Amino acid sequence: MEKEELLARMESLSDGTRLEIVKLLSENGELCACELLKKLSITQGTLSHHMKELTASDLVVCRKEGKWCPYAPNAKTLCEMADSIDSLCCPHVGGCSCGCGHK
Repeated sequence: MEKEELLARMESLSDGTRLEIVKLLSENGELCACELLKKLSITQGTLSHHMKELTASDLVVCRKEGKWCPYAPNAKTLCEMADSIDSLCCPHVGGCSCGCGHK
């Protein structure tokens, strides 16, 4: 992952609410906006703003299903970020540290 790309994605995650959203999605696999709103103390407008940022930075994907749009973590992007961060402390280790097999 290029430095600028990593920095932009890290900036997206520097907001506590966005970090919590990605954590919730990672734990649950896929959630719609109404399910996220039940778990967070934010308005629908605020959630919409955060989801726009997370999808634009490719940290979260949205699958259109009729009028619904379930959100899910983008595992590929998150693993690439983890690899980039791992390379700072363990440059001799190859592959993703989470064990998912991503190279």
